[in-house]
Amino acid sequence: LFCNRTSGACELCDPGYSARGDNIACELSDCAVAGPANCDPDTYCSSRGLCEVCALGYLPSANQTACELYDCMEANPALACSTADDLYCPGNGQCAVCPPGLAATPNRLTCVVDDCLAAGPEETCTVGYCKLNTLVNSEVKNACVGCPDGFIPDDDRLGCSLDDCLLAGPKVVCNNGDE
Repeated sequence: LFCNRTSGACELCDPGYSARGDNIACELSDCAVAGPANCDPDTYCSSRGLCEVCALGYLPSANQTACELYDCMEANPALACSTADDLYCPGNGQCAVCPPGLAATPNRLTCVVDDCLAAGPEETCTVGYCKLNTLVNSEVKNACVGCPDGFIPDDDRLGCSLDDCLLAGPKVVCNNGDE
């Protein structure tokens, strides 16, 4: 109950409201009961029935029942863009999907080559070649690796060709009987 100063009568507060400490007005006590729209525009109605401010980088949803990401750089990119392995925060404020063959770094700020065949060996393997089915950190992947001594990457970056038989080891590479 609160004391209505206009009529001088004691009245019940609306659902989701309770009498203020001085009993001369009502204040929001449970936004889940009163309705999320009764929260201030910059807050949302939490599961506890309280109007709360969203975390940095988030804004209240249109119906004020949750917070939605609006800027992954202001929020923590590692958390904000962690809903899928290939999401990262490119700097425009929105989480984006890494291009094919690339995966997000742990901090979600960039993408790195995860599969050189899918990413395009010519573009991703600037040094070495794209070795298929390579064991990397206990996972089999298509990874950029260096060519052995005396070999250089092929133009398509899918293998290596002999470049210098002295560096490669003449006994190994020149074993077909030629002088």
